Amino acid sequence: MLRPRRATPAIETAQPDAPHAGVGVAAAIQPALLSVPMTEEYRERFLEIRLLPNRQRVTVIERLSPTNKRANSVGRRAYLRKRRQVLNARVDLVENDLVLQGERMPTSAPLPEGDYFALVARGQQLPIVEVYAWKLEQPLPTIPIPLLPGDPDAPLDLQAVYESVYPRARYDVQLDCSPPLPLLTAE
Repeated sequence: MLRPRRATPAIETAQPDAPHAGVGVAAAIQPALLSVPMTEEYRERFLEIRLLPNRQRVTVIERLSPTNKRANSVGRRAYLRKRRQVLNARVDLVENDLVLQGERMPTSAPLPEGDYFALVARGQQLPIVEVYAWKLEQPLPTIPIPLLPGDPDAPLDLQAVYESVYPRARYDVQLDCSPPLPLLTAE
């Protein structure tokens, strides 16, 4: 039977000016300062409309983020997986894309001309979806939020939401929008 041996380190100290009869002395070296990749957990926020009392999911409302749109990223793959699950379950999905940079979410045909998009997928009408497109200089639109079949849509005024949230979240203090942001072109 083999027993693990306990290693005992031998530590010797040496005087700086003393002769060193065959004893190695560790030289002080300066470390290189580097950064290592860190996984940062970021929770994406979304809204769900559920039917009580059984809590059946009716509509999912998503606001896309740069993480969702970064090509080949973990965040994009996770979001696309969630999107597939929602659509395959025939749950209504409202996807708001207010991010200029990054890859757009996949559709079977090119998106209409626009800088921003809202996709409204009604579970009972899939694979057909409604896509609302608008330009940067236009006000944000009012988009429909589907509810249960037979119920009228709930209108969501995105411009009113923006005008309400922007000052309360103090984005005017957090964001520096003084230099104009460059627009992405299709080139």
